[in-house]
Amino acid sequence: AINQFRFTHSLIYLAKIWAIIFGFASLVTGLSLIINLRTVHNLTTVLQPGFIGGLLLLALTILYLPNFLISTVAYFSGAGFAIGRETLIAPLNFKLGEIPALPILGALPTGRHPLYLIGALIVIAVGVQVAIWTIDSGRNVLRQTIVLFILSSFIFAYLGSGALITYELGTVGPSLWRFPLLISAEFLFGIGLVHVIPLISQRFNRK
Repeated sequence: AINQFRFTHSLIYLAKIWAIIFGFASLVTGLSLIINLRTVHNLTTVLQPGFIGGLLLLALTILYLPNFLISTVAYFSGAGFAIGRETLIAPLNFKLGEIPALPILGALPTGRHPLYLIGALIVIAVGVQVAIWTIDSGRNVLRQTIVLFILSSFIFAYLGSGALITYELGTVGPSLWRFPLLISAEFLFGIGLVHVIPLISQRFNRK
């Protein structure tokens, strides 16, 4: 019963972790759409969907929004994501050809933005917070939370990747291995800071 209780704690922490990360991704996506509102409008105008087509386009956008949020998380973690074959949109790399006239894609970055890697601090900060949360719960809870986070990152990478209608868009979303590895490394780095910094300060105090 105790182990089950602790595992429940890990699930709760996992839910909080992804709520914070996806909350930040939603904020970034919303701001990007507002900033690039003219581009979004132009993409919609090019399609000229009409009333029925507009409703279908809205439905498609809503359905694709969770995938876009996962790609946003992959972007600020540094892994980036693809919008078509042989493409990569990341803070340090930008390779993109023509994009489909899907209004939400108007929020895409237009080039390399190394400063956007600062978004990785969110994942690191979450790792720090989890380490603090689990101090009184024991190491097992922390280990379970780490394992669950790593596994769930692979699941999100899988759910956020796939194909979008045409052959040219046969690869869309984050990498199935690069994104989970990078975001897990950042998460573990945050946890490590909480455990390493006190040890370093103790050594300096002894000297």
